Amino acid sequence: MISVLVNLGLCSESGVVSRGNEDKACRVFNIRFSDVPYHYPIDKKYFDGSLLIGTTTQGLHCVRFWKQEEEAKIMVMDPEKGDFMYWDKAHLEERVPQFHKVELQILQDARNNRMERTV
Repeated sequence: MISVLVNLGLCSESGVVSRGNEDKACRVFNIRFSDVPYHYPIDKKYFDGSLLIGTTTQGLHCVRFWKQEEEAKIMVMDPEKGDFMYWDKAHLEERVPQFHKVELQILQDARNNRMERTV
């Protein structure tokens, strides 16, 4: 998967998608990438790992929301570093966050083809 995005110029050799290319990279694999209004604490519907937090400071970086065990802080996963860290609300808001939801989508053509084969 990484080699496909590297060849398209959408990510680094280590698989980190360039900021601003998230939607393009997601579409390659039929993943919907949509903006979500900023909110804190994090809504429980995003406890499934579908929330990405983009920051507009420190190199325009994106992390994945992992969990929120207590209201005062959240755990995020940094794909570039390959580790987890805790952020409190102030630390998060310093980074001027932009929230995005990622979810798999089934293309209508693929759905129609499957239905034709089973009928």
